[in-house]
Amino acid sequence: MFPTTLLIILFCLNLFFCDIEAEEESFYSLLGVEQDADLLTIRKAFKSLALEKHPDKNPDDPNAHSIFVRINRAYEVLKDAELRRKYDQFGEKGLEDGGGGEQHYQSWQFYNDNFGIYDDDPEIITLGRGDFEEEVFQSGEIWFVNFYSAFCSHCHHLAPIWRELAKRVPEGVARIGAVNCAEDPGLCRSQNVMGYPSLIVYPQQEWFQDERTLNNLLDFLLSQLSAPILQPTVELPIQRPLLLELCLRENECISEEDRKKIAAISNQLLMPFAVLDCSESAKEICKTIGAEEGMFLLSGGEDEKPKELYFADLTDLRNQLLSELPELEEFTYSELQQKINLNKLEEEETILLIFLNSKIEEFQKEWKRLLILFPELEVRIIVCEGEIGQHLCNTLNLGKLPKVAIFRIEGGYDLNYGNTNLNIREITKFVRHSSYSNLIVLDYDKYWNARQSANSSHLWIIDHFAPWCPPCLQMLDELRKLPSELTDGRKLRVGTLDCDAYRDICTGERINR
Repeated sequence: MFPTTLLIILFCLNLFFCDIEAEEESFYSLLGVEQDADLLTIRKAFKSLALEKHPDKNPDDPNAHSIFVRINRAYEVLKDAELRRKYDQFGEKGLEDGGGGEQHYQSWQFYNDNFGIYDDDPEIITLGRGDFEEEVFQSGEIWFVNFYSAFCSHCHHLAPIWRELAKRVPEGVARIGAVNCAEDPGLCRSQNVMGYPSLIVYPQQEWFQDERTLNNLLDFLLSQLSAPILQPTVELPIQRPLLLELCLRENECISEEDRKKIAAISNQLLMPFAVLDCSESAKEICKTIGAEEGMFLLSGGEDEKPKELYFADLTDLRNQLLSELPELEEFTYSELQQKINLNKLEEEETILLIFLNSKIEEFQKEWKRLLILFPELEVRIIVCEGEIGQHLCNTLNLGKLPKVAIFRIEGGYDLNYGNTNLNIREITKFVRHSSYSNLIVLDYDKYWNARQSANSSHLWIIDHFAPWCPPCLQMLDELRKLPSELTDGRKLRVGTLDCDAYRDICTGERINR
């Protein structure tokens, strides 16, 4: 029993310095952000303060320099994942080795003109060390990334072109990203970036080498897309749904550029895209369809009449195609009660369950793609409303909704404690981390059962944590990577206990906030 207990205590002590007793105003409060704020939110908050509080703008304030030094220090610490981890665990005492103690800063003009070039562009995703590997290499999507420096004049000349490129590449075709090498030099070196701007398509890691014009950039990106454009002449492909463009006069049909984009969009939704030449090679197929021009969707069998699609732009077309995907089925309260009560699932599929306050149409349409991305999972939604629904959801200590949980076949569930901006990228990252893990959320009964069942051949690691603590959430992802069996054959289980919900247990274990 001793080795098991030791593991439990070590993880607890390592994680629970999260509640900082800061003598001064915390760095988060100083920047006006929450403790779980992402890097983009932190950067925007700092820029806003820099433009307001900078000594250049407050020459008559004798305290302006010292005030801004502290604001700048807060930003320098919170933007760096390692310094932020130390600060979250140990407060400013954890930074006494000199890290994050910068006294220098840039001019007001720099923050106004050069800082966060792409922060206000929703089509461009600013990447950093903390998310580059997962977003770019593990997402399965095409990325075109601009490695730039805020001090590089060529980078600033490129910025309006890069913004226009992002607007020309709709959702579902590729991701347009940016990395600020002045703030993240280690990441840029890891990608062999030695000059700015460097423009690279991932995952192929193809470097753009031509003149940096909009058309050249777009042509280069489209050349990296692999989604096929079918051109049947005798009969239609059997796969359904099938997206069809019927073309009678080529000069009046969809451009080659847009065809490549449509192929990428439809391929992502598992809908092959075919172009029919109704003037020549596919004339007979067009006759059977009963049209010579337009965009059509075949959803069912061979005898089903094609549905003509009218769209304003490719984003509109994609939304219509998303609407054709199967709806996510609702999970009933009785089904949820059963899953809570059972030690393991009777189904053969792991369940991905999305908890909502109410139906969110904006997100739900995109969430349908989860059925494509994770065919091995049963994906459902549940709305926590009414007395019964709220009571059941409260028993799971979900916190703010929406939330995502994975209910495991072998019993128990894992919960995504991250931010509530549940776009499909956030859900996908959680599923990738959790679906092959044996980590489960513990309540009173499961906690004491775990303590009692632990023995020399069956070990438990129990992470006592707080859901508002960033290092705790980072540790959860590391714990999800642990194997279910050690090299010596012993079984290993991992459990998490929310010390906000079960404060008495944590206090009893001498884990104080």
